[in-house]
Amino acid sequence: MMKKMYVFILCLIVFAGCSQTDNEPITEGKSLITAVTRSGNVEGIVSEYETASDDESQYGSISARLAFTGDDIEWFNPRTREIRFRKINSIPVYARIEMKVGEETVFTIVAHISHVVNRAYNNLVLFYDMEKNAYFLNDNWPDYWDPEGTRRNAEKRAPGWAKFLNQLKKEGKLK
Repeated sequence: MMKKMYVFILCLIVFAGCSQTDNEPITEGKSLITAVTRSGNVEGIVSEYETASDDESQYGSISARLAFTGDDIEWFNPRTREIRFRKINSIPVYARIEMKVGEETVFTIVAHISHVVNRAYNNLVLFYDMEKNAYFLNDNWPDYWDPEGTRRNAEKRAPGWAKFLNQLKKEGKLK
């Protein structure tokens, strides 16, 4: 009888340890998402075809700085593309932002901008709407600029974008 009870308790412990799945939300402070700015003299960078080494040779030293982590993200709405932050460090205008899930850079935001920016982008931007006090991950700026180039860049970014959304879902941050 004692042996059966021992086996039963052992099975419960093993079962409890195996019951956690990859679909369960990650608890606070465990996010795998990080965003790192690449700034320096990057104001002139507009082409999505340049590499990091091209950037450094053309625009000088580029320093990395943590902009935010997934723990700083309150939620993201994939339909409106609004991203709400609990807190966010100051990000220089025009700074590139590398989005990482774990150690992998899944995509790059080509610039942090607002309404006052006088440049056009056909690639992902972190747009700050001053009137709404809200951030958006827009595929381009302004929203009518170069639809074909915007579509091509979104297609290139799609696998990384899917990883980002999947991680947000795991962390319970999709709205």
